Amino acid sequence: MGALLVVTAILIAERGAETQRQALMMTALRLSSSALLGIAAAFVAPDADAAQVMRFCAIAIAGVLTIALMVDALRAHFESQVPGVLNSVAASPARTRDALIAELARHPIFESARRHRESELSTYDPQLLRDFLSTRRVLRRPDAPWGLTSSDPAVERVVSLLAANSATHLIVLSHDPVDVITLAVPVISADPATETALALLRRLLALTPEAT
Repeated sequence: MGALLVVTAILIAERGAETQRQALMMTALRLSSSALLGIAAAFVAPDADAAQVMRFCAIAIAGVLTIALMVDALRAHFESQVPGVLNSVAASPARTRDALIAELARHPIFESARRHRESELSTYDPQLLRDFLSTRRVLRRPDAPWGLTSSDPAVERVVSLLAANSATHLIVLSHDPVDVITLAVPVISADPATETALALLRRLLALTPEAT
């Protein structure tokens, strides 16, 4: 079990600051849940004592960590087989904004993406959103309230929009009329490289015409 903990710690240390925090939280959850599983298994066995509880906990933790490492490795392998999101755009034959968004939706980062035009945002006060989004390009939900107060009406509406779509990011294609994309970036993809890619993609999408 000690070797598994060391390997897990090394993998966490190689990540960026934000993903380190997320990985630590996931590891803590795995350790605590597997320890509880070991305790439960020990008490199911007859005549359980403290030593037996410790043995069951160690076995459960080792098993859960092994499975987690195998799953992470397999996920990383599958992701390595998928072209980068920027490469996908470069190779895409799409010539309109909707077609390009549909093409991007095939990529794991954009599979949850949803486009919202001003006509669909009547409940979020488009006029208020226009002023707020005029100086912003990509918004991250963890960064809220984005330099304002949490009680600011525009902040409240953007946070509500992100929450309604279970989104982590909002990409501003246009502020007048309001045209935005909400998407949920997977935890394993949340790193500075992804943030840079989203900023570049926002610029490409904003420059792509609505129709040919």
